[in-house]
Amino acid sequence: MQKYWMLFQKTFQSQMAYRSATLLTLLSAAVSFVIQVSLWTALIQSGVKDGITLSDMVVYIVLNTVILTVTRADIASDIEIEIRDGSVAMHLLRPISFKLYWLSTVMGKNCYKLCVSTLPIVILGAVFAGFSAPKAWWHVLFALISTVLGTLIMFEITYIVGLIAFWVQKTWYLSFYLKAGTTLFGGTTVPFWFYPELLNQLSYFLPFRYISFEAISLYLGKMTFEQGLFSLLCSAVWLAVLEAVGLLAWRSAQTKLCVNGG
Repeated sequence: MQKYWMLFQKTFQSQMAYRSATLLTLLSAAVSFVIQVSLWTALIQSGVKDGITLSDMVVYIVLNTVILTVTRADIASDIEIEIRDGSVAMHLLRPISFKLYWLSTVMGKNCYKLCVSTLPIVILGAVFAGFSAPKAWWHVLFALISTVLGTLIMFEITYIVGLIAFWVQKTWYLSFYLKAGTTLFGGTTVPFWFYPELLNQLSYFLPFRYISFEAISLYLGKMTFEQGLFSLLCSAVWLAVLEAVGLLAWRSAQTKLCVNGG
């Protein structure tokens, strides 16, 4: 594991070279947070949804920002580029796992963004609008477990999309559909509390819901203990399925490796 820890550290350190970009990202995140809080303040006060308080929405916005930062995995395009230029062949010669290489890289980038551009937003949220405490200890524990599972689920999905480039060469349009699916069926922009019942029920049969929304619902105490356990079980099942699909895709890809030049 030491080599993957070193990859994580090197990636984290490399992000420090883009300080101006980090500053702009922080400014953008702060403006986005204020706009979202202002919007939901107006909607909640207008009675758009009974049982949902402004405090709930502030926690939702803050936790959603944190979890989306942690789960971000823009590796499909990077894998596609390596497949097209042939550099992916070098991974077959290295004594490291191709998947764990990308996971270490992703976590290094995400942890840097979390520390530098997201945590200030969390502090701003706590000061600006307050931050409700969880109702029970297991809400926090289950939310943390769900966040870890959601991070791995998102990584597995993006990893599989990247591997598809072995067969189609271009995956940018698949990344577009992935982003659309995450937005629509992941509850990352509008919580499922405001969704029509049909779309809400459909989301249970897709993995996107378990990336961030379930963790937020668990923290806010929107589930019973049994419902929380079932949610974690669903997340674990989806992770196992995606892990199996990714493993099969990687094994099949190695037999179909075709890079520029031969």
